[in-house]
Amino acid sequence: MEISLLKKGSIKIKSKNALLTVDPVEKNEADIYFNMAPSPLAPNTYDPSLLIQGPGEYEVKGVSVHGKGIEKEVIYTILADSMKVMLLSSNAVNQVKDADEVAAIIIKVESEIKDSILSLSSTSLLIFYGDTDLVKLSDDKVTKSTKVNLKKREELAGSAIILSSD
Repeated sequence: MEISLLKKGSIKIKSKNALLTVDPVEKNEADIYFNMAPSPLAPNTYDPSLLIQGPGEYEVKGVSVHGKGIEKEVIYTILADSMKVMLLSSNAVNQVKDADEVAAIIIKVESEIKDSILSLSSTSLLIFYGDTDLVKLSDDKVTKSTKVNLKKREELAGSAIILSSD
């Protein structure tokens, strides 16, 4: 599974069998679209594939998605390529349970992120995208990249990566 930056507030998750796009800002092809933004996606940004905008259970091309609503947020668990990842907003970080059971936690940054988030999981890779200027982690705890390949998850476990084009 590979996670890469499309635009500042948009990412794609590529598995062996499916392509997932989160908050697309321009038209692209995908099998599954996620709308993490508070407003609906513009209709011209996605084809009539599966659009996920809230809690529920979904399956497309061997990718299973479980969205759990907690207060005003949704935490998604995605199972693909025999790996499990979480997708959530930084506003939902305090609601995360069982973080050590996932290969990566993908966090859309909408509020300030501090070093205390690193205690969320000692085995999962933390991946940040969105308003990354709000990520206030110590420089020695984070790296920047345009994409992350989770095949290398053992060597990346417990670290933090900001998806950035900088």
